[in-house]
Amino acid sequence: AMCLSTTSMATAAARLRPQFRRAALVIFDKDGTLTSCDKSFGPFTERLIGKLHGLGLINRLDQAYKALEYDPASRRFGKNSPIIRETTMGSMLKFAEEAWRQTGQDRAFDEFKEDFFVKTALGTENSIWGVDLGDLNEDTLELCGRHVHDVLQALRQAGIKVAVSTSDDRRTTAHTLRTVKLDSFFMIRECDWPAAADDLACGDDADLRPKPHPDSILKLCRL
Repeated sequence: AMCLSTTSMATAAARLRPQFRRAALVIFDKDGTLTSCDKSFGPFTERLIGKLHGLGLINRLDQAYKALEYDPASRRFGKNSPIIRETTMGSMLKFAEEAWRQTGQDRAFDEFKEDFFVKTALGTENSIWGVDLGDLNEDTLELCGRHVHDVLQALRQAGIKVAVSTSDDRRTTAHTLRTVKLDSFFMIRECDWPAAADDLACGDDADLRPKPHPDSILKLCRL
């Protein structure tokens, strides 16, 4: 199996690189590999900052955006923004660190962090961390370059299986793939997709530890 980014694959259908032809499986990440992060993560970041401000955990929105390397005017992230470079938990910790810097330095960070995640209802039905599928639409979702469909089609024509490993839950992953019209590439058998799709490894799969644990890759390699 090979893990690769579409941004490094400028060749398409008839020009599929020979080394990829020897692969049995290609595993893609979703955000930043198949789909661009800027437009889709922008509304989420703005909503989350607003909720943290409403909870009194952040008092300077401009400083929070700067710390996260996000420009709300253009809805673009800097190349080192933790929102697009960190794991899901890593980016959540960056929010916690910024909230602590602005409103909580009278306490040790570990103590503040514990209270922060309680106030933001992490892991509950009232969590502020959930993605609003209304933000993920044809206006906010775009592919990572014009070759994505060509690459997936080339792999299919070469008899190479494809799969997705993502930290997002299955509901969000399914919605995203359908919206950008990639879902057909990841339906390798008739099933109640995506609930039973075995070519997806998602963050809410009960039997998988989250990235960077290799569980999702190992699961997909057993396809």
